[in-house]
Amino acid sequence: MLTHDNKTYLIDLSLDKLAEQLPASLFFRANRKFIVAATIVNSMQADTYGKLLVHLKAHPKLPPNLTISRDKAPAFRQWLKR
Repeated sequence: MLTHDNKTYLIDLSLDKLAEQLPASLFFRANRKFIVAATIVNSMQADTYGKLLVHLKAHPKLPPNLTISRDKAPAFRQWLKR
């Protein structure tokens, strides 16, 4: 887990279990590697085959972009509007 104040923590839970415990209004399971907070999303754009390309705020420990599957894309758009 990476926090806003740049601290890293090891969590002994799968991302599925962790996502169940986090408030859905603040966190979204983006893909099989990441759970994101809305505060790190910089922008998003449509990608091929209905996927979304999400641009993250610059951080040395995070990739610049994440891909959201076409199955999760509508839920992600709704979540981000909140």
